[in-house]
Amino acid sequence: MGQCQGQDCGEAAVIGRWCPGHAVRAYRREAVRPTVARKVARVVARTCAAGHGCRFPAVGDDLCGRHSRQMERRGRTTPIAQRRPRGAASERNEQGRKQCSVCLTWQALTAYAASPAQADGLQPRCKGCARFAACGVTPGRYAALLEAQRGMCAVCERPDPAGKDLVVDHGGKYLRGLLCSRCRMGVGRLGNSAERATTAAEYLRTWSAGRPKAVSPLPPAPRDRRWYAFKLTRDEYAAKVEAQSGGCAVCGHPPGVRALAVDHDHACCPLTPTCGRCTRGLLCANCNIGIGLFDEDAARLGRVVSYLSGALTSANAFR
Repeated sequence: MGQCQGQDCGEAAVIGRWCPGHAVRAYRREAVRPTVARKVARVVARTCAAGHGCRFPAVGDDLCGRHSRQMERRGRTTPIAQRRPRGAASERNEQGRKQCSVCLTWQALTAYAASPAQADGLQPRCKGCARFAACGVTPGRYAALLEAQRGMCAVCERPDPAGKDLVVDHGGKYLRGLLCSRCRMGVGRLGNSAERATTAAEYLRTWSAGRPKAVSPLPPAPRDRRWYAFKLTRDEYAAKVEAQSGGCAVCGHPPGVRALAVDHDHACCPLTPTCGRCTRGLLCANCNIGIGLFDEDAARLGRVVSYLSGALTSANAFR
């Protein structure tokens, strides 16, 4: 590809002997005059002043576009993923480490959460950056909380059963502590309510102090699915619903699309069908799953009450 044959034109010839500008003039049979050189103003790009290792250009208020939107919505800025070459998320250095897309540091593979959607099966940003973006907890503060709890969950006082990192639990603008995955889901199922946890603990204690119900040796007619699973007749189920005022035995909320679930003691019968003598009451889905996540332990639910009621202090504010 040669140069344009136009007068004093140094552009490349892409259409015959001409550049695009001279080709149009030649087609219109105009005089092939020198093209006017474009004057491009040199703009000195400013780097975003939010910190966090951000290298994007500033577009206003000395912040890049994403950090400007963060300030408008949250009143603070968090690290964001930086522009990297394609395939950089799957690269490894000599020590087998991966580079975080936010802080751009090379860390061990255990510092990244699993993600089946990614090519290498790991999140592009490390757990520390993801935790800071979600709830504002820095890696140093997370390590301090972990040391204060001796690496154990604040409720069950055990490490995570799945071997994962403890989850940061917070209520609104307050940081409560670090929980294992089961306790975090259980607290969420109970609505983050100390009152509901208190009612659930009292519900378990009341049934433990009572007598098991008598089971009829003969199946009812017509047979019901609850009879095969819990030895509970239709009339007994309706009587329980009426005794509970039509709501859950713990939270008191009426059932939604699904009927109230029959709760039983899993220490007696881990699987269904049950013996029928360990049937407790009728619960909604959230309370039933929440009690199960705490292993139906009234003492552990008592710790949940202490955790939820005593952790909300101004010293734990993080936003």
